[in-house]
Amino acid sequence: KVLAGGKVLAGGKVLAGGKVLAGGEVLAGGEVPAGGEVLAGDDADDCALELTLYWQAQQTMDADYTVFVHVLGPDARILGQRDAPPDNGAYPTHRWAAGEVVADPVRIPLPANVSADSLEVVVGMYRPDTGQRLPALDAEGRPVDDKVVLKVR
Repeated sequence: KVLAGGKVLAGGKVLAGGKVLAGGEVLAGGEVPAGGEVLAGDDADDCALELTLYWQAQQTMDADYTVFVHVLGPDARILGQRDAPPDNGAYPTHRWAAGEVVADPVRIPLPANVSADSLEVVVGMYRPDTGQRLPALDAEGRPVDDKVVLKVR
């Protein structure tokens, strides 16, 4: 089963979600358009959330960052997670050009028969050598957190 994942777009206007601003901050906000659907797969025990994050570098970066994606249940317990460099390590952030948009497909295995309408997806970036997360900013560029919380709907 795959929870219909859709896309999280950069820029904070349509579906928001991961725009890398000057200094590597992450723009906050957004939703994952899942509609509560569960798509049947070949294996009844195979359940996952699939989505694509789009990141846009506002300047070149001298460090490589790891993207974390945590899927939380209604009790805020982590049901699934993925920590990996963008695009599964194929395109590290130090190689990104200013203004470039990078697609980051994500698949998070989840427990069987999980309901999409009760999930939250928490997204952000951190430096793997220090563990320090990048700040999440609101639309005006003010730090609000160190992660972006996306509602699955």
